[in-house]
Amino acid sequence: MEIDAPNLNDALQEASTEEKLTSLKDSISQNPYNYQSHLDYVQLLRGHHDKQNELEAARRNFQQHFPLSEYIWMDWLNDKLQSCNGVEDYIDTDKLFSLAVKDYLSTTIWSSYMQFKIETNALALEENNTDLLQVFSTKQVCDVVKLAEQTTRFHFTESHVIWDIYITFMRERGFSALYPSVSIDELSLQCYLKRLEIPHEKIESTFATFSTFVTQSFPNDYESIMINANRVFSNTLKKSNAISRQELLLRSSGYPLEEFESFVNSEMRKPKQIAGYVVTLLERLLSIYPLSTDGWCLYVSWIIKETREDESANINLLNVCERAIRNCPWTAKFWIFLWYAMLLYSTDVSEIEKSKELAFSTGLITDHGEIVELLCGWLQISVYICAEKENSEDYIRSQINYAKKFIATTLSKGKHDFFKLDLSIIALHTAVSNVDAALKLWSHMEKVYPHKSQFWIQRFEWLYPRDKKLALDTLTRGLSKKLDNPKELMEYYDLVLVKNYDLFSALEQEYDLFHAKRLFQQRLLREAVSGTKEHSLESTVQIATPETTQLRPKLKRNIVDEESAMPKKIRFAAKQRNREELTILVTNIPTSASPDDIRSLFSDCGTINELVVLPDDDGQTKVAQVEFAEPGEVLAAKTKHLKKIHGHEINVRDHADTTLFVTNFPPSFDEQAITALFEPFGAVVQVRFPSLKFNARRRFCYVQMRTPEEAHNTLQLNGKLLEGNFELKVHLSDPDNKQSREGPIYEKRELYVTNIDFACTKTDVEKFFSRYGSVENVRLPSRNPYRHAGFGYVVMSNKDEAERALSATGERLGSRVLNVVISVAKPPKKVINSSKPPVSTKPSGTELPRVTLEQVHNKSLGVMNVDETVNEARLRQMFEPYGELFRVVLHPEHNGAIVEYKDPAKAGKAAMSVEGYELAGRRLHIGSVDEMMHAKLTDTSENPSTKSSALEFVPNIRTLRRGHRLGNFKAAVQESTNDDMDTDAPKSNDDFRRMFLNN
Repeated sequence: MEIDAPNLNDALQEASTEEKLTSLKDSISQNPYNYQSHLDYVQLLRGHHDKQNELEAARRNFQQHFPLSEYIWMDWLNDKLQSCNGVEDYIDTDKLFSLAVKDYLSTTIWSSYMQFKIETNALALEENNTDLLQVFSTKQVCDVVKLAEQTTRFHFTESHVIWDIYITFMRERGFSALYPSVSIDELSLQCYLKRLEIPHEKIESTFATFSTFVTQSFPNDYESIMINANRVFSNTLKKSNAISRQELLLRSSGYPLEEFESFVNSEMRKPKQIAGYVVTLLERLLSIYPLSTDGWCLYVSWIIKETREDESANINLLNVCERAIRNCPWTAKFWIFLWYAMLLYSTDVSEIEKSKELAFSTGLITDHGEIVELLCGWLQISVYICAEKENSEDYIRSQINYAKKFIATTLSKGKHDFFKLDLSIIALHTAVSNVDAALKLWSHMEKVYPHKSQFWIQRFEWLYPRDKKLALDTLTRGLSKKLDNPKELMEYYDLVLVKNYDLFSALEQEYDLFHAKRLFQQRLLREAVSGTKEHSLESTVQIATPETTQLRPKLKRNIVDEESAMPKKIRFAAKQRNREELTILVTNIPTSASPDDIRSLFSDCGTINELVVLPDDDGQTKVAQVEFAEPGEVLAAKTKHLKKIHGHEINVRDHADTTLFVTNFPPSFDEQAITALFEPFGAVVQVRFPSLKFNARRRFCYVQMRTPEEAHNTLQLNGKLLEGNFELKVHLSDPDNKQSREGPIYEKRELYVTNIDFACTKTDVEKFFSRYGSVENVRLPSRNPYRHAGFGYVVMSNKDEAERALSATGERLGSRVLNVVISVAKPPKKVINSSKPPVSTKPSGTELPRVTLEQVHNKSLGVMNVDETVNEARLRQMFEPYGELFRVVLHPEHNGAIVEYKDPAKAGKAAMSVEGYELAGRRLHIGSVDEMMHAKLTDTSENPSTKSSALEFVPNIRTLRRGHRLGNFKAAVQESTNDDMDTDAPKSNDDFRRMFLNN
C-alpha cells in the first residue's frame, strides 16, 4: 500500500510535535521552575486546536510558578473571550482577569478588563440575566473600574487611557448606581478636580475637557470654579513639564535600565515626593525588567522606609515581597524580606515555616553566598518565632541542626566561609541565654578565623557586656595575629580605648597598640623586600619608602632584626570625604543657644569636623549643620532627636541633597558672585571652588544650601543664561553618579582632518563633508592671519555620520588627498599656563623687535599668596584696569602667578595698587618673578579648613650667580655686560614707584 508524500510529511510532523510535547512535559515535571520549558510548551500547544484542555492546564501550571508577561496574558485572555458562551465561561474569564492584573502594571490588561466588565454588565442588563448580574452587577463593575483608575492614575504616559474609560462609565451608569441621591455633575466635578492634581502627560487635554464640562454643567458658577481649577492646574502643569522632560529622554533612549533606575532614585530622594508616582515608576521599571534584583530590592526597601516614616502609607509590603520572589526565587534576600513582612503582618507561624520549606526546596538557590545569606536570614527570623514556642531552646537547636544538615546535603565538600552563619548561630544561642554553647562556638571560630579582623571585633562586642577585661584581652590577642585587615582592628582598638576606658586604663593598653603597629610595619617591610606583598595590604596601606630594588644589601640582611631597617613612615590611604553622608541637620534651635551649647550636646557622639549655625526663616530659631568624622557617629547623633536645648525640643535628620554642583558660569565669577546668584532661593552656607593645581582649566564649584528644600528650589537656575553667553548648569551633587563627559569629541562625532589644501576655505570643507550628513561646525586653526595650518576639525551631528565620513580618507579636496580620523581627547596636563601671548598679526617677512631680558623683568610681576582656586580670568579682571596685559601665567604649585604687561610703567602702577589686596581670603604680595618661583609657604593655620590668612608668605631672597636665572636665557645673561643683569634682587614698592615715574 502506497502513502502519498504530503500525508507522510504531515504524519512525520505530527509525530515530531508529539515527541516535543512529551519531552517538554517531562522537563516541566522534573523541574517546574524551568521558565523556558513552560513557555515553549504553551506556544507549541497553541497551534493545536484539538488540545485546548491541555493548553489550559499548561497555562495554569505556568502561572502558578511564574508571573506572566503582558503578551502571554493577552493571548490567554483573548482566547478565553472568544470562547465565552455561558455564565460559567464569563465567571471563569473574570477570575482570570483578576489574576492577570496582579503580576505587572499593564494599562492594556486593565483597559481590557474594564471593557469586559462594562460590556458584560450591559449584556446582563439588556437580557435581564440574573445569574450573570450576580457577578457583573453595576456596583461590582464600579469596584473594578475604580480600582483600575486608582492603580494607574500615576502612570504618567498612559493613565489617560484608563481615565477616559473610568469617567465615561461613571457618568453613564456608575455614579447613579453608587450615589443615587447625589448629582452626577457634582460627583464628576470632584473627580475632575482630583484628576487635575495628578501630573500626567495629557493634563492640558484633561483641563480642556474639564473646561467644556463646567461650561455645560455649571454655566452660572463657571468663573468661580475655573479660578480654583486654574490654580490647581498651573501647579500640576509645572510638575508635569518637569517630569515630561525626563520621560521624553527615557522614551527616546528605549528605557535603559541604568537611566530608569537613576530617574526612580531621583524621585525617591525628593523631599516632597509623590508616593503614588514613585510606586508607579517602580512598577513600570519592573514590568520592563522583571528580573532586576536591584529594582525589586529598591522597591521593597523603599516601602519599608515609607511605612516606618508614615504608618498611614497604603502600600502592601507582603504583596510586593511575594511578587519579588515569583520573579527572582533564586535571590535569598527576597525570601528574608518575605519572612520579615509576614512577621510584620502577624502571619501565623505555620505559614512562615511553610514558606521556609518552599525556599529551601526549590533548588534554585545554589550559590554559596546566597545559601549562607538565606540560612542567616532564617536563623535571625527564628529568634522572633521561638518566643511563641513552648520550648524555645529545643526549637533553636532544631533550626541550627536544620541549617547544618542543609549545608551538608547542598554544598560540595571544600573550603567554604561560614563566618556570617556562625555569627547568626551565636545570636540564636544568646537569644535563649545558652551562653556556654555560644562560648564553645567562639572557641571553635578562633581556630578557623584567627586572621579575620572582623572575628576579633565581633567577639569583643559580644564579650564586652559580660566581661570587659576579657573583651579587651580578646582585642589585644587579635592585634598579634597576621590579619587580613590590620588597619581596621587597630582603629577599632584605638576607638575602644578612647570611648570605654579611663585615662589610666588607656595608657596601660597603649603599649599593646604600639607593639602591634610595630609588628605590622615589620611585616610590611618583609613583604616589600621579598616581593610577596598581599593584595589586601596593597589596598589599604602605602609605604613611604624607596623602591625595593634600591634597598642596600646590608639593609636586606638585617631587615628583620634591626629597628633601624623599619620604614620611617606608614601612611594609610585616606578615605574620600563625603560631606553629606557625614552631616546632620539640626532645626528648632533657640536663638539663645550658642555654638558651644550645640557642640556640648553632640560631644559624646564623636568628632565634630565642622559646625555651621544659621538663622531659620521664621527668625525665632536657628538651624545647624553638624559634620562628623565617621558615618557611625552620625547614627549616634540621630539619637539626639527631640532632645532639649534651653527648653526647645530640637529636630535631627539626615542632611542629604543640600550640595549643588555648579558649572559653566563666567570665568570671572568669584565666591561673592556665586553667593549673590543663589541667595534669592535660600541661605548659602558655603561656596567651594576646586584646586587648579593640577588642571587650570577647571571651572566648577560646589554650593551648599541650608536645607534640601532650598537646594531643590535653586535647580530653577539650571539653564539660566549669564552674561549672554554662558548657560549655567546646576545639579544636585552626587559623588556616586559621575556623569560621562559631553561634547563632540567625547561623543565620537568630531573628525580630525589633515592635509587640507591651503587654498580651501571653511565653506569648501563644510560643503565637502555635508555629503556624509549634517555638519555642525568646522574649525581650521591658523598660524598666521593669512591662511590656515593645513588641518582642521569637522563636527558632525551624530556618531553614525562621523563614521560614514571616515570614508573621505583618500579623496581629493582641492589639490590634496585628505586624511580623516575620529578626534581623541587629550588628557589634562598637570599645570596649564592659562594664557599665552597673542599671535602676531604682522606679515611673516617683518622682523619683530628684539626684547631684552631686563625689559621682560621690568614689565613682569610675580604675584604671591594666590589661592589655588583662583583662575586666570579673576586675575585678569584685577590687573587689566591698570594697563594692557601681555600674558597671565598661573603657577598654583607655587601659590602664585606671573602677570606681564606690555608697558613697564603700567606694571609699576599695578604693583603699588594691588599690594596687600585681598583675593579669595588671602592678601596678595607683589614681587619679582624669581621671588615668586622660590617663595616658601608656611602653614600657620590651626584649622586647615579655614582659608583666611591660612598661609603666611615667607620670601626666600637669594642672589643668583651669572647664568643661573631663567634657564632659557642663560647664554644671553652671560654675554651681557650690564651689571644689573647679574642679579635679580626682589623689587620693593620704591623700585616700582621709580619705574613708574621714570617712564
